[in-house]
Amino acid sequence: MSPRAVNFRAGNVIYMKGFRNSYVYVLKSGVVSLNYQDIQTGQEDQDQIRTGELFGVKSALGGYTTDEQALALVDSTVLAFTVEEFEQVASNNTRIIMKMLKVYSTQLRRIHRQVQNLLSTGDNRNAEEGLYNVGIYYHNNQKYRQSVAAFKRYLIHYPRGKFLNDVKQKIDYGKSMYSEAPSSTDDDVSSGSGDIFSFSEAMEYYESGEFRKALQLFSKIQESRSPDAEESAMRIGICLFRLGRGSDASIRLTDFIKKNGQSQYVPEALYYIGECYKSNRDTEKAVSFYKKALSMSDPSQQIYILITETLQKLEGEGK
Repeated sequence: MSPRAVNFRAGNVIYMKGFRNSYVYVLKSGVVSLNYQDIQTGQEDQDQIRTGELFGVKSALGGYTTDEQALALVDSTVLAFTVEEFEQVASNNTRIIMKMLKVYSTQLRRIHRQVQNLLSTGDNRNAEEGLYNVGIYYHNNQKYRQSVAAFKRYLIHYPRGKFLNDVKQKIDYGKSMYSEAPSSTDDDVSSGSGDIFSFSEAMEYYESGEFRKALQLFSKIQESRSPDAEESAMRIGICLFRLGRGSDASIRLTDFIKKNGQSQYVPEALYYIGECYKSNRDTEKAVSFYKKALSMSDPSQQIYILITETLQKLEGEGK
């Protein structure tokens, strides 16, 4: 079968948000707008599709509902491919594959830009809500692995946050949906791309104790220009410590602090340098690093609680 040409009048909706789409579309003529919700502001935004460009790719190939509305701005004609037709055409046409990759890259950059803006705000309250909203965005769009990763990061940074109960419930729900969620290229993005999905995967390994796999991904992300490169550089040091390479970990973490002295991750880096000294039974130096880390951390953060508990335990052992 061949793809069919479908004509839409100006103002006609090609597909709605939340629609279970089964077609990949190519704009043959006219102008189409993709209307979506900006996860930073909650307001509607749009991208215009040009002649020859693909849309509806992610939802059709991944089996997800659409997270956007496609609207014809002028009288337009689109070619509608079933998944089987598109796969057959793409397998014999590298230009189609490149167009498809461009679609994914554009969408990932758009999401990543919004996520970066959410997490870079100087207002701690807004940052908390921003990180929570990132998780909600992925949760509502059935991207449960990404939502769980975002919510776990929320727990790390805001263990007593105002969304705590809801976050815990959504983590449990997201985990229960892993086996039911269809596989998608969203979960298989090259680990060298430094996008949020790669970082989420690294954090999944990290939080499950698979530090060798996490180390490999963090190392690749650190070499990229990703906004997650800074945190990845710090977590490389922690992975090395967890793998029993205390000397390498201390060198890495010290180098991280020298290069990123104003980073929010400095307290955590200092704490794990202290852990390296503690593992070598140099308690005096360890305590000095713990106290330095404590003085630089926020009482609402998990690292503050962890340092306090560590110091209390050492004081108890010294009595």
